[in-house]
Amino acid sequence: MISSTFGDDFRPVVEADMEAGERLVNFAQAYSEMWKTTHHEGGRASRSFQQLDWVGIALTNVNWRIYRWRMDITKDGWFKRKRAVLVPEIVDSLTVPLASISSHGVRRYRPGPSARADLADMFDTDVGEVIGISVQFPDGETDVSSPLTEFETLAANLEATLSGEALASRTASVAEALGELARLHTSGILTDEEFERAKSGFVGASVEVVESSAALLRQLDSLRESGILTESEFRAKKWDVLSRPG
Repeated sequence: MISSTFGDDFRPVVEADMEAGERLVNFAQAYSEMWKTTHHEGGRASRSFQQLDWVGIALTNVNWRIYRWRMDITKDGWFKRKRAVLVPEIVDSLTVPLASISSHGVRRYRPGPSARADLADMFDTDVGEVIGISVQFPDGETDVSSPLTEFETLAANLEATLSGEALASRTASVAEALGELARLHTSGILTDEEFERAKSGFVGASVEVVESSAALLRQLDSLRESGILTESEFRAKKWDVLSRPG
C-alpha cells in the first residue's frame, strides 16, 4: 500500500458537508474503473477500459459517503500528455446510512494492466496490490478500490463497524436515543419541528451524550417554568443543545 498526502485538502470539504452530530471516522481517496461496452454485428459485445474515476470515501459514525470531485485537465507544454487534476469541490455525492447496508465485502487484488498503468502514472510507481470495498444497500451498490494506506484503515474500520456485535450495539443505541427524544417531545419540551430536526443529531451521538443533552434540556425547561429564562431565551438555548449533540 502507498502512504500519500493525496486528499489532505479534501477532508475539510467533507467535514463541512456532514450533518449535525455526524463525526468523521476515516476519509480516503479511491477509484472505480470506467469501461466502455461496444456492440458488434452478430450480437457480439466487447468491453474496453477507459479510465479511473477518482472519488472521495468517507466513513462516519452513521453514514457511508461517496464524493465525486471536480476534475481539471492540464497540459504542460506542447508534447506533454494531458493530466487530470482533482479539485476539492463537490460535483455530486451519495450518502448511505450504515444501518441500511445489507452486505459488504473487502478484498485485496492486483488491478488489470490498464488500471495499473493509470495508477502508476498517478503515483509514479507500480502500486501492486490494492484494496477493494463493495457495499450493497436497498437502492444499489458501490464498488471502489484504492492503493492508499488510509483506505486500508478505512476498510478495517468499516468491517468492525458492520460486524454483528457492533451492529447490534449501534441499533440499541439508536433505539435508546430516539426513545429519549420521543419522551422530550411527549413532555412538551420539544416541538414537532424540533423533534424531527433533532433526530439525526441524537442518533449519531453516544449514549452518554444523549443522556447529558436530555438532562440539560430538562434543566432549561425548569428554568423557563420558574421564570428565570424567557421563552425566546429558552428556545435559543434549547436549539443550541440540539444542534451540537456530539
